[in-house]
Amino acid sequence: MSKETLTVYISEQCRDCDRVTDLLNQLGASYQEKNISENRTYLKELQALSIFATPVVMTEDRTILGYQESKIKNLVDRMSR
Repeated sequence: MSKETLTVYISEQCRDCDRVTDLLNQLGASYQEKNISENRTYLKELQALSIFATPVVMTEDRTILGYQESKIKNLVDRMSR
């Protein structure tokens, strides 16, 4: 397994956020969840990157905005090699 960190930014009452975390859990992916509704620091982290919506799936070199199932699956597959 890669040492790359998978981070997921979510917010409350966000259907696509639930879909992303459900998919990651189904894939058995290890990830750090950052809820911008509960912690404003996480919101500021996203805003500093000019990102203003959730969900966001990030690694050190890749950012996936929204629920993009095939891209998320490819990323998790790449990380598991």
